[in-house]
Amino acid sequence: MALAPRAVVVAIALAVGPALTGTALLVLVHPWTADAAYALPGFPEPRIALDGDERSHLAAIGIHAIQPWRSDGIESMRAATREDGSRAFDGEELRHFEDVRTVVLVFLLAGAVSLAVIGAAAVLVRDRAVLRRGLIAGTRVTFALFAVLGALMLIGFDAFFDAFHGIFFEGDTWQLPYLGTVRSLYPDALWAIMGGVMVVLVLAQAAAIVVAMRRTPNDR
Repeated sequence: MALAPRAVVVAIALAVGPALTGTALLVLVHPWTADAAYALPGFPEPRIALDGDERSHLAAIGIHAIQPWRSDGIESMRAATREDGSRAFDGEELRHFEDVRTVVLVFLLAGAVSLAVIGAAAVLVRDRAVLRRGLIAGTRVTFALFAVLGALMLIGFDAFFDAFHGIFFEGDTWQLPYLGTVRSLYPDALWAIMGGVMVVLVLAQAAAIVVAMRRTPNDR
């Protein structure tokens, strides 16, 4: 393969993982995820006094706060109150959600740029075999990476969770009060479930690409 086509294959392959991660995250970063988790049998009860409606309402405010397209998300979280009129989230929780919002934005932007790379290749590259090789190579890398991540979650989710936050967040700013609102709304069980769903969504997309590429005639 000539240098230029090989470079295109590499660019496409490197774009697949971030693109699939971004689309999966875009599906999950909505309040329905918390409501679905709360409805599961045996899901942990809140650590502070919250009834079902209040828990769901505050969880939605927190999730809206990390959606980058909502300019008022953090302010809405800052203004949120409990049913007794007390402040729902403290300063430490608000600062962490500002950091989470930034991380979500970075992942979504990386996904968007990666999709643009793949889309540009699909439009501009005349040799469809080059596009196919890039996509297949990218799905193989993605399968391997997310299979390892899924295995690490199953082996020791707490260690995986701590390592993830150690990479993306500064110091111990993510270690919030045990009896705070955030840890009552989003217990570790929710993150374990969402992590598993994220892996499944990414691998499902990768499998769909493999199937689509195998059904595409090998022509120019």
